Amino acid sequence: MRSLSATACIAATCVFALATSAKADDTEDFMTLCKSIGEYARNVMEKRQADVPMSEMMEAIDGVKGPEAVGEFGRGLVILAYQRPGFSVAENQQEAIAEFGNDMELACYKKLQTLGKVVGDRPVGSQ
Repeated sequence: MRSLSATACIAATCVFALATSAKADDTEDFMTLCKSIGEYARNVMEKRQADVPMSEMMEAIDGVKGPEAVGEFGRGLVILAYQRPGFSVAENQQEAIAEFGNDMELACYKKLQTLGKVVGDRPVGSQ
């Protein structure tokens, strides 16, 4: 597993973007966000493993309308994915895809934990 420092910065960008637009008690939204980040990360790594050129990925992100924080997040995630190796063996590709998605989700949940949005694996206030 790679160092999560850069990953944590990417997750923090997205978490803070949601935090500024969500009510303080929208814990379920934050939990859904981390799941979505993991899914998006898996998608990006899948394309990386399929040898899609990085510039195509960046152009696709730049073509998406939305808040700048979302574009920054997307570009950062692509950079992180392309810093990792590409594999030719399908089993290794699937492992890389799963690991990258899990790393991104972990960074997101850790950031939520520091914000007091989750404790362990449970939302704050849940039994």
